[in-house]
Amino acid sequence: PDFAILSGGYVCGPVALAARSLKVPVFVHEQNVIPGFTNSLIAHFAKKIFISFEKSLEHFPKRVRDRIVYTGCPVRVHGKKLEVPFDDFVLVLGGSLGSDFINSLMERVYRLYDEDTFVHVTGSEEWRERFKKFNHVAPYVYINGIHNFWQKARTAVTRGGASTLGEMMYYGVRGLVIPWEGSTGSHQLMNALEAEKKGVVSILREKEATPDKVIEVLKDLKKKGKLMRASENPAEKIVKEILGEIR
Repeated sequence: PDFAILSGGYVCGPVALAARSLKVPVFVHEQNVIPGFTNSLIAHFAKKIFISFEKSLEHFPKRVRDRIVYTGCPVRVHGKKLEVPFDDFVLVLGGSLGSDFINSLMERVYRLYDEDTFVHVTGSEEWRERFKKFNHVAPYVYINGIHNFWQKARTAVTRGGASTLGEMMYYGVRGLVIPWEGSTGSHQLMNALEAEKKGVVSILREKEATPDKVIEVLKDLKKKGKLMRASENPAEKIVKEILGEIR
């Protein structure tokens, strides 16, 4: 291979060591604000370390910081074309497998608030069936081609995963983030706090996320409207940096 690009997790450790032994250039992308254990180790011999949040810089050892490049989190912008049922709607996501907490909370919101339309990715058929009773909600178990929906969404309700926040920042979609309290090292909260500094999100912790509070935040975000879409996908920045190193 011409190079190896890794994004963390224990499986990347052996791959990075194998690449190093073969003198294959290694590149790392860290999605979260606080680097994971594997990425922190690989960073010592990586050619470049790409980060999604500027604050990540201070969490890496000083001796590797001259190889760190702030790019943002890569976003998928191409793929399967899908029909989107609404324009200017609220996109509700609970992570790749859905979230019972988000689903239960939003079910109560939908009973009280119908001034917006919602696309809700439930993660399960059971929840999708339950949401069918709301005329202002389009429920999906999973969406393969989520970029179609980000392009038309005005607001989002999400967890604090780095890839979701990256999509919000790229597409200029403001959102309410309810970080998953069980994430390692509170990384979802740390991610959300950085997005909040950029004016992209408002944060509610799980213990304060009542239906009335969610509705209040949604109305406020609706008044603010969308942000400007980013001019360049972070994926393009990463490709340019890698090509500059290996050519």
